[in-house]
Amino acid sequence: MDAFLVCKACARNLSQSAFYARCRVCKECIKAKYHAEHRGRGTRCEESLKCRCCGQTQPGSCFRDHDRTCKICRSEQKKRWHAAHRGPRLLQMRGRLYGITADDLAKLLDAGSCSICGTRESLQLDHCHQTGALRGLLCGRCNLILANAKDNPERLTRAAEYLRVGALVISRPELKT
Repeated sequence: MDAFLVCKACARNLSQSAFYARCRVCKECIKAKYHAEHRGRGTRCEESLKCRCCGQTQPGSCFRDHDRTCKICRSEQKKRWHAAHRGPRLLQMRGRLYGITADDLAKLLDAGSCSICGTRESLQLDHCHQTGALRGLLCGRCNLILANAKDNPERLTRAAEYLRVGALVISRPELKT
């Protein structure tokens, strides 16, 4: 049999299932209080504010709580910050992954070229997928060649031999128009 309790907020006599464990306020009152406190959170309700970054006066809905910078300027600031810090942060993460310092990694990238074709465009770090050891720098195209060959030297040797000898030329009748 379900016991009845009196809610301290609304003074209604409700079944015990309408309450959370060891709580004297019913679930409905708790939800109503939460929604009343959090309604409109994240935006300002004031008529208009002046952005401290661009200096334009804009409606309060263009600002976040406790922020005097409009959402557009804040978005631009975030983009600039990520553009400035993406490279160094990426180097730190990759350096930790391969067990070398970010400075050594930066020097390797600055001074290096692709180990296969010699280009300096879109250099990437090549690593052994079995051991995780850093092998060197490759351009994006050469890295894809190794990836498509599944790092199998025999497959790459056969592909090189195929290119040296030449493909079997199959003659076909010319298309009639």
